[in-house]
Amino acid sequence: MGGTRIRVAGLVIGLVLGLVGGTPATHAEDEIEMEVPPAEPTVPVKDPAAAKKHVATAKQLVQKGDAATRAKKSDAATASYESAVSLYEQAIEAGGDANLYYDLGLVEEKLGKLASAAVRYRHVIKAEGVRPDVVKRATARFDDVTTKIGLVLLIVKPDGATISIAGKQVGTAPLAEPIALMPGTYTFTLEAEGHAPKESELVVEPGSESERTIELDAAQNPVVPKPADPTEDPVDVPSPTGPSRTPMFVAGGTAVGLIAIGAITGILAVGEHGTFDSADASSAERADARDAGKRYALITDLCIGGAVVAGGIAAYWYFTRYKPAKRKQAPEQASREARRATGSQINAKVDVVPWVKPDAGGFVLAGQF
Repeated sequence: MGGTRIRVAGLVIGLVLGLVGGTPATHAEDEIEMEVPPAEPTVPVKDPAAAKKHVATAKQLVQKGDAATRAKKSDAATASYESAVSLYEQAIEAGGDANLYYDLGLVEEKLGKLASAAVRYRHVIKAEGVRPDVVKRATARFDDVTTKIGLVLLIVKPDGATISIAGKQVGTAPLAEPIALMPGTYTFTLEAEGHAPKESELVVEPGSESERTIELDAAQNPVVPKPADPTEDPVDVPSPTGPSRTPMFVAGGTAVGLIAIGAITGILAVGEHGTFDSADASSAERADARDAGKRYALITDLCIGGAVVAGGIAAYWYFTRYKPAKRKQAPEQASREARRATGSQINAKVDVVPWVKPDAGGFVLAGQF
């Protein structure tokens, strides 16, 4: 009774894993497979009992997937097969039984992952401790599967170069085994420290076995700029720009514009006031003139206030920013002008060389400019 409960619980867990696993991708890049031996743990942990339970549940899921396939329920079949793959991998990890790679390869064949299945069968063929009948069946399956995929062996120099396809690293040179690939066109990216990266395109045909040797070129040394010769003429560095006057001009221009607008609206307000005070104006004209006069007067007040603020900003910028910066820049400007004036004299050199003979004498001027 207890064993039945365990099997039922395992079946439920497998179904949940299948639903979470989803439908497998069908891109060729996802079928990039190569045999990489798993890293051995520091302290090997074996659980034969757990491995046995995983295998039993995986076999039940495979049977369920086969039934769903016959019923043409592809989604349900895929979920069951994916769950079985996960349980077989857990069983191999828990028990270390290399014979299970054959069962794992059969399930991956059902999922259409032929390249991965070929790697599983190859592992069975070369592993130690596998039953002879399992090796025989794995060899037959490997021979059949490899007629539908391609095997590519890359011999890359130098050793240690990484090999990637579509951004996925598939190995490091030297490769122990060929890479199993589904038919298609692939671009290999090869990289190694101290070498220029290289890309190589390869077309993989069904049943093909190819070998390609690729050697990476050494990276070119960066060009080191020649140090400046201290005897060369000094470079005339342009003077740095002075403090910005843009805020001052903007604020001043705004103040002038507001004053002009205020003057115009003020004149209009005075005109409307005259109409309001006129004895010849009707009551409606007086009312319109009163409203217009108030509106023009308000605009005039706002313009005058804005002009005062803008003028204050311009004055603030001039006295607190522009003028102090200009005063500070004056000595530096004078120093640069002095260096520029004397720069041509640094390299100019004149020597006086006397000479004497028994019957004559004199001197020679030798100069370098």
